[in-house]
Amino acid sequence: MTEKRNHKKKKSKKDEELLLPDEPVIEDETSEDSEESFDEDEFISQVSELSKNRKKVKLKTVFEVLGKPKKFLSVKSNGKLSKQLYNELLAVLEVKGIMVHFKLDYSLDEKFRFITEEIFSEGVEDLGKKNHINFIYEDFHPEKLTEDDEDDDFLE
Repeated sequence: MTEKRNHKKKKSKKDEELLLPDEPVIEDETSEDSEESFDEDEFISQVSELSKNRKKVKLKTVFEVLGKPKKFLSVKSNGKLSKQLYNELLAVLEVKGIMVHFKLDYSLDEKFRFITEEIFSEGVEDLGKKNHINFIYEDFHPEKLTEDDEDDDFLE
């Protein structure tokens, strides 16, 4: 009788082994013996080197990056804005990788004013052709976006 019990115990143990796979062995990759151990000193030196290079880059205004185009400033005083002049302004910005976005629809005068009065004075890094800078009108004037959102909610 004891042989039958032992046999049943052995059988159930084998069944359990079949049902439960062996747990994977997890190795500690952070040990100092590892070939790819983290070198904190090297990391800190790389970060400080990047910081030094970053400090060397001087900020210029968008107006300076564009080459100080006085053509666009004269429009403020005489108020004669044409669609062609606005498109020229956008083209000059695009050549330098500077994009201005408007989430909502604004008048041509307001768009032109925003670019020449607000964006022109913004400091940016002049990295030559590597520039790709985006400005969003509503980031500068969040009240415009919320006012229009509230109006849309009211209409629904």
